[in-house]
Amino acid sequence: MRLPPRVRKAQQGTMPVLCNKADGARRAIVADDHPLYREAACLRLERQFPGIEVVAGGSLEDVLQQLADGSPFDLILIDYSMPGM
Repeated sequence: MRLPPRVRKAQQGTMPVLCNKADGARRAIVADDHPLYREAACLRLERQFPGIEVVAGGSLEDVLQQLADGSPFDLILIDYSMPGM
């Protein structure tokens, strides 16, 4: 399996890790209309990548609003069957 450029395999194990940035800041956005799945994804990211900033949205409009502010994200998780997709 080939991983995207911003992701690489951990040196020990097979879990992917977000590449470290110079400033150490990592950001992710999670979009899911189901609150339970959205919260679970956010918690998993926060546990897997300590220090990550996770932004959550319950609709496509929420996500587009976050992306429109111009701040870059290192990871975007979107429910492709969410209304509006």
